[in-house]
Amino acid sequence: MKYLLFLLLAPAVLACVVPQDGMKVDRSIDFCTDVFYLDKGIVVSGDNINVNCNGAVLKSWNGGRGISIEDSDNVTINGCRVLNYNLGFFVKDSSRVFLNDNHLIKNLVGARFVNVSESATFNHDVSLQSAFEVLDSYNNVISLTNKVVSGRFCSDNFCNERRSAVFTFAAPRATKDEMSSWIFDKVGKSAARLRIWAFEGIV
Repeated sequence: MKYLLFLLLAPAVLACVVPQDGMKVDRSIDFCTDVFYLDKGIVVSGDNINVNCNGAVLKSWNGGRGISIEDSDNVTINGCRVLNYNLGFFVKDSSRVFLNDNHLIKNLVGARFVNVSESATFNHDVSLQSAFEVLDSYNNVISLTNKVVSGRFCSDNFCNERRSAVFTFAAPRATKDEMSSWIFDKVGKSAARLRIWAFEGIV
């Protein structure tokens, strides 16, 4: 009976991955739940990637960057505990990056965005200097669970939105075919109907 129980549980145990120092992540991955000392952090690069930390603690003795996301589109990071880095998250040249339900603890800066758009955060932050540094980044939802976000960047981004706004941003975008189908269902082939629908949409 014990052997059978082990066989049933083994796939779940073996499914998680132990993060390595300086690890490059280019596909969806689930980390094992434990404390990991990663002075070089991890680097995520690619499209359509989901990183689930399952509560894993990523910790540094020497600062550096915890989780870097560069040249990426549609990346989600969930459930990480990022501790004692100079930058908890470093996101650059990317769009549709979603940082949700992570804990940023004793980092100098919680998250730095450089040339980032259409992304969203909803984390718990107790960084030492500031929660966010945002440079050349627009149309992002920048919110925290435990404090008010403020800064010049709020004029170009959406600060202090509710959690529902994050999920709205994270919703998959419609493809061109899906959009064409929706328009056809909405207005049909009639040009007159299209004008009426457009007018109603404006007013």
